[in-house]
Amino acid sequence: CETTAPQRTISFAPVPNPAISQPGPASDTNPTRERGSCDGVPSLTHRVGVSSAASLSSIVTASHAEPAAVPPAEPEANANGSLLSDVTTRDRLALDELVAEVLERNPTAHAMYSAWQAAAQKYPQVVALDDPMLMYMVAPKSYSSSSTVQESWTIQLSQKFPWPGKLDKRGQIAAWEAHAAGWDAETTRRQLQSAVKLAFADYLLAHEQIRLNNASLKLFQDLYDLARTKFENNLAPQQDMLQAEVDIGGRKLRAVELEQMRRVAAGRINTLLHLPADAALPPPGTPDAVPTVLPPLDELTRRAVDTYPELSAKAARLASEQAAVDLAAKEFWPDVDLFARYDKMWMDREQQAAVGLTLNLPVQRDRRRAAVNEAVARVNQRCHELQSQTDQVQFEVQSAHAKLAESELALQVYRQDILPAAERNVSAASAAYEANTLGLLPLVEAQRQLIDNREKAAEAAAEQQRRWAELERVVGKLQVDQ
Repeated sequence: CETTAPQRTISFAPVPNPAISQPGPASDTNPTRERGSCDGVPSLTHRVGVSSAASLSSIVTASHAEPAAVPPAEPEANANGSLLSDVTTRDRLALDELVAEVLERNPTAHAMYSAWQAAAQKYPQVVALDDPMLMYMVAPKSYSSSSTVQESWTIQLSQKFPWPGKLDKRGQIAAWEAHAAGWDAETTRRQLQSAVKLAFADYLLAHEQIRLNNASLKLFQDLYDLARTKFENNLAPQQDMLQAEVDIGGRKLRAVELEQMRRVAAGRINTLLHLPADAALPPPGTPDAVPTVLPPLDELTRRAVDTYPELSAKAARLASEQAAVDLAAKEFWPDVDLFARYDKMWMDREQQAAVGLTLNLPVQRDRRRAAVNEAVARVNQRCHELQSQTDQVQFEVQSAHAKLAESELALQVYRQDILPAAERNVSAASAAYEANTLGLLPLVEAQRQLIDNREKAAEAAAEQQRRWAELERVVGKLQVDQ
């Protein structure tokens, strides 16, 4: 076992973000108090990565374009209907390859990316004008042979035009919603990464404990052989041999429990891979290195607040609600319907061609005021949700940082203090038993303590991997400098 842990530091990896780029309408980046404001949270432009000089066209183009980060199609099924996975055919299950494979084939990831694609197609729908209307009217009796009037008919073509700015605001709402859907997909990606790492830690722990249990079983079998030899030579009572048999049985029972743990952990991984739960998996490879020197807590917190995708999604929805306030305010202005008509029902030729307009009269002002108030209330709701989520992210960073530091300290104590002492205790008890100066029970107890501490050290290492995964879920990918 290690007596000193290698010093590892970390650096921040590039922040992954959705294929939808991050500019937004400059006019909406500093909402006024009337449109709702969010005190105590990062500015909207900082939250979603919007530059002050950004134009609406940039977010519009990105929001309704084909998302570039959509995973490839799922692999084809084999003759038995089960999906073929590259990682399951390797000699060792590598964590990085496993994460990539899960992100490629997991149905939840595909569902979120499809939702993103659907949201991205809203923009061209809401900014388009209504279809033009064609009207044709005829007086049938005017075509009768007995009619004394000319043949009478009317044709009209009309087009509705919303009040200037309405389509623009509708487009902003749709673009921000598509932006939020992209961050929702990124949130799902992080959650899947964390789930894979947690499942891999359990899978690795099960294999490590099986290895330790097999080694312990061999130790008790050797102890049984020694006790049997001494009993046959009248150097030890039969009870020593029977005690060793009891402990061998205990190790065999533990093997059954550990195998069940391994199957459960493998089932979780297979489920994430969209494979049958009982599909065979190779043994785990070496886990990722965990740093022994963590960056300052305030630095991690700042990075989490800046890059956490769920916060970015909430901020984008806040921008969408702010645009909805502006749209509701524009509903006090009428929409115009322009038309051109040729009417053969008029007798005079000069009166047959006409142009005109119709417009709605926005006299129901109480209804429109209520709509504005509703939109402002939704802005305030989004503000408070963003504030609450920001507080939660800061707490999760602090909690994960503290738990990771605790697990690192516990693992260090096991490796530097407890395990070396337990091994020396077993060596001393074994030597004393072979020299007939000590009974078997102290040696068995020393062996049990060593076995228990080795399993606890393995659990501490797995817990360190779990807490590292939880920290990366909130902060993002961290690069470990070996």
